[in-house]
Amino acid sequence: TEVILVNYAFTNLPKLEISLAEVPLEEINSNSKSIKYPNNSVIFTTNNSSNTFNNVEIKGHGNSTWAQIKKPYQLKLDTKSDLLEGKPARKWLLLANYLDPTHLRNDLAFHLEKILNEDYALSGSFTELYINDLYEGLYYLSEKVEIGKSRVDLKDESGIIMELDNFYTNSEDCHYDDKRNCLTSKDFVNGDKEQESAKSFLKDFIS
Repeated sequence: TEVILVNYAFTNLPKLEISLAEVPLEEINSNSKSIKYPNNSVIFTTNNSSNTFNNVEIKGHGNSTWAQIKKPYQLKLDTKSDLLEGKPARKWLLLANYLDPTHLRNDLAFHLEKILNEDYALSGSFTELYINDLYEGLYYLSEKVEIGKSRVDLKDESGIIMELDNFYTNSEDCHYDDKRNCLTSKDFVNGDKEQESAKSFLKDFIS
């Protein structure tokens, strides 16, 4: 019996390859999403170019999605880079879309934001993900929702990004809770030192 192995390219989508420096993927997936793993390398290849990034930090991402078999991740590059549509940034997300059998919900939502001319519209791209030379499946490379000139460009010094989160408040700081809804802080213009003033501001603003 003769067996032939063929290196078959699944699609013409971008290809993102991660080489882990210190721990195996199984350890990352079994630990807390908050643990950060530095010193990894990433190669991002499109039809037009191929770029290598060193000293990349990887960590888990999401709440309910981190509990699934196929894990989402956050990458933090050593320097700001343009991975999507000329928007340089250090942090990028690899969304697994495990709970979406169509893999289309996030991409459709991002396109609708642009059609509706939203002040801040996310960008994303489907990509084939490889970690330590093993194929991990179809992922969605996305911008991270955070404050920045190429992200959510809040001008006010007291600017805050908040998330309505009624299910995972125990794992995050809750800055306003009216016993029905809980708003958690995600990012501050002036950093974490504004957390206490943010809580007071939100309580007055919502009430």
